[in-house]
Amino acid sequence: MLDLQSALDTAISAAKAAGKIIVSKHGTTLDVQTKSSPHDLLTEADGLAQEAIIDTIRKQYPDHRFIAEESGADALGD
Repeated sequence: MLDLQSALDTAISAAKAAGKIIVSKHGTTLDVQTKSSPHDLLTEADGLAQEAIIDTIRKQYPDHRFIAEESGADALGD
């Protein structure tokens, strides 16, 4: 059974890791790409933050799979 406190601690760590990346990119020139439409943007910070979240979760839960906004189902699943 999943330990909810451990899951919460992992989620908080993941959010903090992503937040540090986003804050570090604030005020810098970002590489911006479009996804499905001109209004659906993807920045370098988005991708890096998502990677940090997945990496943090994967350290605690190595068998988990992901559905992520920027990379879809089973993001970084290998």
